[in-house]
Amino acid sequence: MRWAGLRVALRNFDPELGYAFSTYACPKINGAIRDGVRAESPIPKHLTTFVRKVSAAEENLVQALGRPPTYLEIATFLDASLEEMSNPWGDATREPACLVDAADPATSAITCLRNEALASAVASLPADEADAVRLLLLQDMPVTAAAAILGIEPRTLRALKTRALTRLEPIMRAWVDVPVTV
Repeated sequence: MRWAGLRVALRNFDPELGYAFSTYACPKINGAIRDGVRAESPIPKHLTTFVRKVSAAEENLVQALGRPPTYLEIATFLDASLEEMSNPWGDATREPACLVDAADPATSAITCLRNEALASAVASLPADEADAVRLLLLQDMPVTAAAAILGIEPRTLRALKTRALTRLEPIMRAWVDVPVTV
């Protein structure tokens, strides 16, 4: 990351402007590092900002009310609708329930246990297959972008995903076949 910033600084530095190289290079290197860190995050920046705002609002309301606030109170505090609170992705096809508590604690607990089991199952895969699952399925990344990150051909990445899903199928089938009683 920092090397990319240094390369840009070396290419674009103009000593005739009268600035020291370090004065020009430091912001370029810092910017490249920040861009690299943001690029590695699986969560889009607007969602990170949203989660921070909700957390701050919740803290303020707990102090003001002396009790945990309701979702409606948090939404009112943020001047947001309940729909925006329950779907911060802004996409009707994606609802990350992990950002807003489910109404039923038992369902939340089961979901949490299944997520942990999935993380464990993915970790048990060979590294290349695990990377394919993480990028394509868990991060919902396009095949071409994921292949570029991994430095492999898209068809190879699809084959890795297929092999991984074949290995994970018995685990996922067990989740469906196990009756849940509360």
